[in-house]
This record gives sequence, structure tokens and C-alpha cells, in this order.
Amino acid sequence: MTIFHTLGDFVAHLSTIEADLELAREAAVVKGCQIVQKEAKAAIGNYRAGYNWPQRAESTQEDRVLKGFPANEPLLRTGSLRESIEYTAPVHEGAEVCGYVGTNHPVAKF
Repeated sequence: MTIFHTLGDFVAHLSTIEADLELAREAAVVKGCQIVQKEAKAAIGNYRAGYNWPQRAESTQEDRVLKGFPANEPLLRTGSLRESIEYTAPVHEGAEVCGYVGTNHPVAKF
């Protein structure tokens, strides 16, 4: 139990708590972005339940094999799309702390 001898000591303690809470919020946003990034990368190249990727057309599978890639790995050829998924955090927008997960890879548009 902390004992405060003056009102000033108490106010100083509150400032410390406020700073600790801000650091915790930032850490939580970073961790959340890391989780989303990991899941987004895992979604590329497999048909695991929940991703709802349509099956590749037979012509697409044949083209992939001719070019040396496995026949049916959705959105995965060289791995450049998967590796391009990044996050930016923490980002301060007014009173909010947030983060962004995404890619600028041209294949991501499709």
C-alpha cells in the first residue's frame, strides 16, 4: 500500500499511472497487429477452413505447374505477396492509439 504524504505526491503518482497505461495501450495495439499480420500471412497458400478461397480454375492450375509452382495454392507463387504484409503501430490519431496491417503489393488488389 502506497502512502502519500502530500497532495503533490499523489498527483505525481497519478501521472506515473497515466504514462504506464499509455505504454500498455501501445503494447496491446502492437501485439494485436502482430496477430493479424501472422493470420493474414497464414491465409495465403492454403485452403484452411475459414478463408473461403475459391478453388483455382483447371487452366490456372495447369499454368502454375508449367511455371514450376504447385498446382493449387491460392495467392501463392513466389511468396512475395505473403512477405509484403506488414504492420505499422502504434499510430496516434487524436486520443486513439491504433495500428494498420496491410500490403501495397499489386496482387493484393485482386
